[in-house]
Amino acid sequence: MQHVARTAYAHEPAALLGGAEIAVKRAAAHTNFDDPRDVARTYLPHLAPAATVVRRLRVAGTAALRARRIVQGYSLANSEVAARTAERLGAGRGYGRP
Repeated sequence: MQHVARTAYAHEPAALLGGAEIAVKRAAAHTNFDDPRDVARTYLPHLAPAATVVRRLRVAGTAALRARRIVQGYSLANSEVAARTAERLGAGRGYGRP
């Protein structure tokens, strides 16, 4: 369900970061977000791989400044997908919702 939700929400962070949806997903898949060095080394430099250096720096800065908003969006999408799937499977209304 988590992967379905991430696909459902993929457009929003990509729009915030310059529109490279596949690059954002690829960078995220290879990053340990619990390790700030890995985020700086693996995630930020790969958000806009085809862009100029200046554009890549802007995208990395935007990602760093809006990280909380992006994470909250993914978390909300995960929760909504899980709750709707649970309802469809008959687990009851409101299952998994805070």
